[in-house]
Amino acid sequence: MSEDTIYDRVAKLEDDVAVLRKEMDVINEFHKNKLAKLEIKKIKDGNF
Repeated sequence: MSEDTIYDRVAKLEDDVAVLRKEMDVINEFHKNKLAKLEIKKIKDGNF
C-alpha cells in the first residue's frame, strides 16, 4: 500500500482533473471551429 497521505492523493487528483479540463477545452475549441467552418460553407452554398 502507498505511503501517500490523503492530502497527497487529493492533490494528485486535483492535478489530474486540471489536465482533463485542459484536454476538454482543446476538444471543445476544435468542435466549435469545425462547426463554424461548416456554417460558413453552408452560408456560401446558400443552404443556411
